[in-house]
Amino acid sequence: MKKVAFSFLIICMGLLFTNYPAIAYNFNNIFQDTETEGKRREVSQDQIVIIRSVTTLKPGDVGLITIKGKPHQRYTIETSYKAVGRTIPVRQWRTADSQGMASFTWVVENDTDIGRYKATIYGPSSSLSLTHTVIS
Repeated sequence: MKKVAFSFLIICMGLLFTNYPAIAYNFNNIFQDTETEGKRREVSQDQIVIIRSVTTLKPGDVGLITIKGKPHQRYTIETSYKAVGRTIPVRQWRTADSQGMASFTWVVENDTDIGRYKATIYGPSSSLSLTHTVIS
């Protein structure tokens, strides 16, 4: 737990000082063996970094993806979902604030088919692929 809190603190400090690279820890496997535990990587200011993500949702829930990118730049998310078997494309765009933060939100409609859907966030010089999941 201390490592998670420390990692969060380091990331927040990196966000406050946008002239310096943020440090991101690998959270994909919290129970890593001691040989790989604590490895870190530098995050370029050109990259899109997910700050918060609520992407496993039930019908009626609100999804959220908050990113950190370049300040005052436009970011676009493209995805699609199925409703009653029909594919519905979605595109949203946001302009990042002075800290480079931007959030995308959506409501999962009641007729959305259960499944995993691909999404891509595009920025001025990078992109990030991820998924969102609708469960019952």
